[in-house]
Amino acid sequence: VKKESAILQYDILSNWTKHSEKIMFTIETLRRYAAFGVCLILFNKTCLGVKELNAQEGKDFTITCSGRSTDKLKHIWWTSKQMYVSTCYIGDGPCVNYEGNNYTATISVKHQKYISILTIHNVSSAHRDIIFNCADDGSVHTQTFLLRVYHVPESTSCAAEPLSHGRINITCQTLKVFPTIICEILQASYNVTDVEDYQNEVRNVQYNIYSKDGAAKYNRATCSAITCARLPGSYRFKVKMYPNITYNLVTSVDGYTNIVTIQSSEHDCVERKLV
Repeated sequence: VKKESAILQYDILSNWTKHSEKIMFTIETLRRYAAFGVCLILFNKTCLGVKELNAQEGKDFTITCSGRSTDKLKHIWWTSKQMYVSTCYIGDGPCVNYEGNNYTATISVKHQKYISILTIHNVSSAHRDIIFNCADDGSVHTQTFLLRVYHVPESTSCAAEPLSHGRINITCQTLKVFPTIICEILQASYNVTDVEDYQNEVRNVQYNIYSKDGAAKYNRATCSAITCARLPGSYRFKVKMYPNITYNLVTSVDGYTNIVTIQSSEHDCVERKLV
């Protein structure tokens, strides 16, 4: 009887230990995620405190998280889509990455400050508008990042066409871009030479955006403008095409038009949209 009682007590204790570990893990997980403060995006607007980052599709991209390091600080967590991406152990070896080769995290500590860098390998359209969170022990320090993924203009072409009254129509198109494009149209100095100097910017640029089919949802886009040739001569244009993303302009894709010759011009030439 004593033996059977001891076995029963062992089974009860063993089962309780297993369940208690699961319960404690669940509580700890909920505590961490609650501390991360998941930010909601409503009506296409971002919540206060979220840092937006522009990442180019097809390239690696890094996010940096930093904070004050204390004796009690032991771990740094990276999360995304309510899942752990990486855990970094301060002073105890490298970071542990949970998403295979998709993400790699590193951490360094110097002068009571930690810096953790998360590398997103081969950014794709699947990373559009994804939120990444970085938090340390006890969530004393939490940072949230929103990834704005863009695709640089691809398969581009530009052309210039002489019109009446000294006007020139400039048009460029890209067959693949995301989200849309911004065009900076520059006119070469009067009478094109071997050393072309593109300085004069053409104003009143018009845009047309055409959505493309497919899961990635890329766009086809055109930009155009009409400028005036104030004097007879040869003209050529350089068009700097950027993906239309928030806050800054990235490296452009440059296109060049053909050379057009204007035989005569008029002082009353008006730069306006072609109708």
